[in-house]
Amino acid sequence: MKKTILFFLLDKYSDWESAYVSSLINALGENKYAVKTFSLSKEPVKSLGGFTLIPDYDLVTAPKDFEGLILIGGMSWRTESAKKVKPFVKIAFENKKILGGICDAAGFLATIGVLNNIRHTGNDLNDIKQWAGDSY
Repeated sequence: MKKTILFFLLDKYSDWESAYVSSLINALGENKYAVKTFSLSKEPVKSLGGFTLIPDYDLVTAPKDFEGLILIGGMSWRTESAKKVKPFVKIAFENKKILGGICDAAGFLATIGVLNNIRHTGNDLNDIKQWAGDSY
């Protein structure tokens, strides 16, 4: 049975980031993984590149048993609604599952304190420190 890798996408997501990572998972995973998308709702989300995607799941229907969670960067990580994914981040973090945040999504992970004792990369360190404040 394939293990699920969840990709969380917000409106204005960076489609090229999800394409690179998912294609590597599919190419190198030898059919071990199922790449699935989810968002705040099942409503279509539009990428920065203009692609419209209908997520496989929303926050209610997304499986809680997954192998990895990848937060795809974009222009919406600093919104209040982005915080709704925190329960999934907590599941991944506490169960030592794969957890990734690309671009501004890495900054988001800093705001909820999960990067403090983990080697990581991100965009601008000063921006992340300012945005995350005492959580980072």
